[in-house]
Amino acid sequence: MRKRGLVLAAAALAAVALLLLVAVQHGPAAEISVERDLTYAKVGDTELKLDLAMPKAGSGPFPAVVFLHGEGWRAGKRQQMNHFIEGMARLGYVGVSVDYRLVPAARFPAPVEDCKAAVRWLRAHAAQYRIRADRIGAVGFSAGGHLASMLGVVRKEDGLEGTGGNAGQSSRVQAVVSFFGPTDFSTRDWPRDLETEVIAPFLGGSFAERPDAYRKASPISYASAEAPPFLFFHGSDDALVPVDQSRRLAAKLKVLGVAATLVELQGEGHGFSDSGNQKSMQQMLDFLGEQLKKSALRISRSGAPSQPRSAPRRSAWPRLTPRRLRRACAVPEGVAQPSHIGRGEMTRAILIWLPAILLAGCAGGVKLEGMSSESSDDAYWARQREECFRITDDIAQKKCLDKVADARRHGLGGK
Repeated sequence: MRKRGLVLAAAALAAVALLLLVAVQHGPAAEISVERDLTYAKVGDTELKLDLAMPKAGSGPFPAVVFLHGEGWRAGKRQQMNHFIEGMARLGYVGVSVDYRLVPAARFPAPVEDCKAAVRWLRAHAAQYRIRADRIGAVGFSAGGHLASMLGVVRKEDGLEGTGGNAGQSSRVQAVVSFFGPTDFSTRDWPRDLETEVIAPFLGGSFAERPDAYRKASPISYASAEAPPFLFFHGSDDALVPVDQSRRLAAKLKVLGVAATLVELQGEGHGFSDSGNQKSMQQMLDFLGEQLKKSALRISRSGAPSQPRSAPRRSAWPRLTPRRLRRACAVPEGVAQPSHIGRGEMTRAILIWLPAILLAGCAGGVKLEGMSSESSDDAYWARQREECFRITDDIAQKKCLDKVADARRHGLGGK
């Protein structure tokens, strides 16, 4: 139960950080459309479902990001990711949260097959949901990070596609973000009880009994030069999934020429503090914007779209700081205003900060220095950035985004 609580708290605090960023960057007044309980596959008598959030305005197509919950492949549900998909929809993405089969009813490779079936379903329904089929990313936490990594590295010929339908569509993704996910089960460098209680039931037995399953379930076994860009987040003091798990896959991908970045958060464990969450959510948004919203794609030798390996560009959005956060949202009279959300203060954050931000101060738009607080201005600047993303030359696109950011910072233009 303690391990489950750690993963739940980690995801909840990360969702809080993402919502704060969205409030500061875009304003929660941006309208979105959410469709729930969509069946993406049926395996036997089991219907597998997903939830989908998208911008209400605009014809798209929009890049999509699939969020995968954790809890050791044996618990959890897609609804834990709802704040993530709704926040991403406000930032111009189609956000998707996916259910997959769990232990003990199913074991590896069922969860991997289900996630790949979900990506194929998204591509098959891209026109209906205004999804840009060649711009799909995956984000996962803990066990979900493992599944997101598998989406990034496993190819069709590896035999893990399953029978979830839409076989004519690709299940590959164009960007992966893994939060403290396992990457190599053969190392067995985690606590003994984790292996006996979580990993062995997932893989169908101990390492001595099923060494091939431990290898086959490891993302590092499939690393190749065709993998998309990866971003890893891992706490240096993670006692559940050691940081070496992310280090090893990141290092192997780099040797193969794949863009792979490991952000190692010093002193953090299996789940991050408020400052760690703010940092990781901002970097995640920057990474996904860089990989999924740029105009130029290169085509790999296999024919699958992948992203150019260019230097990261500076985000057009301001960084979230406590000072900016206080200016961004007018907290109603009588509501306490904590200066930060500390470790173990998840309940305080959800009960105090989110109602203040989402129901009150931010409803009319953000109030940063040099920025208009009107939602019509938000729409104006969103259109300006979208024009920049239409530019195919990377250098010209960066100059355009910087120009828009400087203009907004100084209160020029709008409406």
